[in-house]
Amino acid sequence: MSPIKDFHLVYNVPNSEETFSEGDTVVGAVSFVVTKESKVKSILVKLKGEASVSWEEGMGDDATTYSDRRRYFKVKNYLVTQEEGGSTLRPGLHNFNFTLAIPQGNFPSSFNGQNGKIIYTLEAKISRSWRMPSQIQRELKFLSRPPANRVQMLCPFSSSLSKDVGVFSKKKVQLFVTVNKNVFFPGETAAVVVNISNQSSTKMRPKVKLQECVEYRAGSRTTTSSRNWGKLVGETVKGNSEGIFHFQVKIPDEIIPSILNCEIISVEYNLKVYLDISFARDPEVQLPLMIIPSTLAYLYSAAAGGAPTCSDFPPSEPSSFYGPPAPYNTQDLNTWGFQDQLPPTVAPSSEHPLFPDEGPPSYQSLWPPYNTCDALGQTKKITSNKNTSF
Repeated sequence: MSPIKDFHLVYNVPNSEETFSEGDTVVGAVSFVVTKESKVKSILVKLKGEASVSWEEGMGDDATTYSDRRRYFKVKNYLVTQEEGGSTLRPGLHNFNFTLAIPQGNFPSSFNGQNGKIIYTLEAKISRSWRMPSQIQRELKFLSRPPANRVQMLCPFSSSLSKDVGVFSKKKVQLFVTVNKNVFFPGETAAVVVNISNQSSTKMRPKVKLQECVEYRAGSRTTTSSRNWGKLVGETVKGNSEGIFHFQVKIPDEIIPSILNCEIISVEYNLKVYLDISFARDPEVQLPLMIIPSTLAYLYSAAAGGAPTCSDFPPSEPSSFYGPPAPYNTQDLNTWGFQDQLPPTVAPSSEHPLFPDEGPPSYQSLWPPYNTCDALGQTKKITSNKNTSF
């Protein structure tokens, strides 16, 4: 029977979220009771961070397991050093304080997925000759520090495509998408502007999806798991017409943050905007989004410390700004409870196309200065005898 009883490992948490990051110091204590005089080889505390993946492909005798591992750091502190013959501990309560510094580095946040995990642990271990060691382990919540280019991530960004559509005669369809910024946190809303120029005779509907992709890598092998976090659907764009759509994409509260700095595990998000066309391959653009924990949202606030921002998007308006949601339709309600929403559409005439010869519209043309923002509160029709612009 082991003479080590009531073995405890405690540590101080640095914040209300109980998270640690690069460069933080873990301060704690190890305590235990010795029931009789005993010799120990060493007493140490160890802090380490590592990632691992493992999955199986095939079945039965043909099954193959793929796995990989990455060690980020391992830091030790000997509370009782290793000495020849060991150290003698008298009966009674023993307490040892310790400090361990997390190294500086670009380490990924904690993660636990279907085929892999990123884990940071604090461990205390008492070693005795010819005996099984006594040990205790605690898992730490690790939060990777945000990237340095925060201002750039607050900038609007766009993507576009042009595609020929049609059965007997091919006509061009153009899609131009703008998102108000690149980085979001759970519970926030992304403002998406979708411009469509449909020169074909085929009708189509714009749709927006928030997609999650988790990828596990072991050498040259990969396995992925994906998830759609909801779908928004706009009104039909008829043939030989154009339209502007405004979507509000709510980032789900339960979504996990992006992981982009791990060699064997990644968590990525894309905003997929596509045109649903019958009997044709849907044109689509994908815009990458970065999801950060809500605890880091203050670092990306335009008002934080008077930090500059390049976002020209006006402040969020009430939900009526984008129009009421579409009537409830069980066919359009996905597994996670997202319901289709029909934003207002703008249908310019042929005299005022959305995509003139000089290319897609500028961002400023879509979003005027704040003092003229009220004009966006209503859906406008562009007629052949009016030169109306946004």
